[in-house]
Amino acid sequence: MLPAHTKKIAPVILSRPSPANNPPGRGLFHGWKIVGLSLLTQALQAGILIYAFGTLALAMEAAFATTRAEVMLSATVLALSANLLSPWFGSLVDRYPLRRLMLIGISCLSIGLIAVAASQNLWQAWLAFATLLAAGNLLLGQLPTAALITRWFDRLRGRALGVAAVGTSLGGFLLPILLALLIEALGWRLALIALAVGAWLLTAPLIAKLVVDRPRDLALSPDGGTGDAAVAKAAAPPSGDIRWILSRPLFWWLTIAVGIALFVYTGLLSNLYPHAVNLGLPTARAGALMSLLAACSIVGKLGFGGLADRVDLRLTMATSFLLMIVGALLLGQSAAAPGLLAGVVLFGLAAGGLLPVWGALVARGFGQRSFGRALGCMNLAMTPITLLSAPYAGYLFDRYGSYSPAFLSYCGILTLGLLALAALRLPPHREQ
Repeated sequence: MLPAHTKKIAPVILSRPSPANNPPGRGLFHGWKIVGLSLLTQALQAGILIYAFGTLALAMEAAFATTRAEVMLSATVLALSANLLSPWFGSLVDRYPLRRLMLIGISCLSIGLIAVAASQNLWQAWLAFATLLAAGNLLLGQLPTAALITRWFDRLRGRALGVAAVGTSLGGFLLPILLALLIEALGWRLALIALAVGAWLLTAPLIAKLVVDRPRDLALSPDGGTGDAAVAKAAAPPSGDIRWILSRPLFWWLTIAVGIALFVYTGLLSNLYPHAVNLGLPTARAGALMSLLAACSIVGKLGFGGLADRVDLRLTMATSFLLMIVGALLLGQSAAAPGLLAGVVLFGLAAGGLLPVWGALVARGFGQRSFGRALGCMNLAMTPITLLSAPYAGYLFDRYGSYSPAFLSYCGILTLGLLALAALRLPPHREQ
């Protein structure tokens, strides 16, 4: 029996968080562990399903004795399915535990890769891309990871989103090389199975151990506070359904602005290598330009992520657009290596900042509880814009025999994006 004078404080003592819950001074803030895990899952998602797809496509073309265009439809099927499902998966992200969803995501990715490896016909591979791999793409990528990070960070949100977004660049650098080596050693079917098993064994235990939906579940608050602050900041802003999200002008202006940026980025990324070769650069130097673009995008993600925590988010995004305009102008007008190098550096830095600033804008505009639905609806709404990107540049090349008209036209298109940014009206900032 406790003495009478201690009874009032006993519940407080007994309810204190354990050292494992990471109070101040007891090791790395758990939110940064989640950022590291998000970097890993985005590296796998983007590296396998986007950047390494070209390596896989060549093997599939030979195995199924089909055309390059038919094999490339696998990527189109994946993108269309993921975008169509994105609003629904966004609702799941807002409603259900993210640990469970991300475990489903890594399982879908692994089983989907095994299903592609077991396919005897191309349509079977398409089915795997449209279902299992589309689900894995959504449940390991930006949708759940950015939602998770926005719950764990407020003052340092942009920086955290930027660090996590580096995963897409690292995955784009490492996974094509890894898959090529596995295919050379094992053949493409066994290579996919090995990649699937390895990805699951590496990632699933970390998801199960590290993913915690909100800081208050560990008696913490965003950015690493504890105690009463965790309770004081636990209240999230009001959430809205999809109809409420679609009724807000902010949603449409942001969708137009980001859609334009992704249209330009996708088109330039797809056509930079052939543009450099068309100008007479050796293939090795053209490939080096692509590597430089990826390296600069890593710097851009970290730099613009940190800038988003200090400067108005609209101004930060506008700075990215302006640098993209200058970069596209240099790439469209320059035929010599120095101009191309300068254009790649500026464009890479600017494009790298898109993901973290976009995530920060969605969190600021729609709050934590509606983040998944808002981001999912944006992905679907931007589909018509982004799907036209590569054909647009290809059409102008066929007509003029050069990529310069396409790259120069990107400057005017990005200017329209700046006008959309100017129309954005964000709600007042409040810690969440």
